[in-house]
Amino acid sequence: MTDFISVNGAPIDMKTALQWQLVMGNTDFTDATIQNAAVLQYARANDLSATAEEIQEFFGNVRYDLELEKADDFNVWLKANNLDLHTVQNVCEIGVLRNKIRSSISDADVEAYFTLNKDSYDVANLYSLTVDSEDLANELMAQIEDGEDSFVNLALEHSTDGDTFRKGGYVGEVTRETVRGEVEAAVFSAASGALIGPIKDDDGYTIYMVGDIIAPELDDVKEAIRDEMFEEKLDIISAEATVDQVVLGLKDTPVSDIAEDDEEDA
Repeated sequence: MTDFISVNGAPIDMKTALQWQLVMGNTDFTDATIQNAAVLQYARANDLSATAEEIQEFFGNVRYDLELEKADDFNVWLKANNLDLHTVQNVCEIGVLRNKIRSSISDADVEAYFTLNKDSYDVANLYSLTVDSEDLANELMAQIEDGEDSFVNLALEHSTDGDTFRKGGYVGEVTRETVRGEVEAAVFSAASGALIGPIKDDDGYTIYMVGDIIAPELDDVKEAIRDEMFEEKLDIISAEATVDQVVLGLKDTPVSDIAEDDEEDA
């Protein structure tokens, strides 16, 4: 079998490299291969094709992204990676077809998806202040409510959250996906400036302050939704493909025979 790579002079063939990944539970390469093959087959079945001009344009973008606009640099890169132009063009064809599948998701479908999932795109600016003691959390919350001190100052002074205390407790923009359960329900039903808590979590007792809550319009998230729908479509295309996987062993001896040999040795 052709060597895949050489490390410190030791050759590793593709079969061995893939088997190592399989044992380690890394299926990224296999999954990507299945998806690319399934995209090609889906495109043919649905009369999607890539013209020579489209492939050439995609090819130009790839060279730009790789900073290989100069022909000499590109040729050196091909040689260094043991690639030929046909293989690169084939990959560019897959790229064009993926873009066409994404573009086939209509604005009407995007709008329908947005209508069904509108709440999931809400965004809140959130602050948090975490302390170890419930009594201290209640005391700090009372100080904020009574106007004795600000949330930001108290977060700087007392919060044990190493990621946010230096920013006065500012967590950043959060969505319903990033804050779950009790916090999600409280945050996205609160008014701007509202205090929530204290809520007990794994890190202690946390007080939250809600900043602005933004409910985006369709135009604000249209392309992000199209990306979401595209990824879901790719998952479906891959899942519907019939895949016959060959287990990549390091030896030609069947596993059952190896097991029998081991028993005899014992």
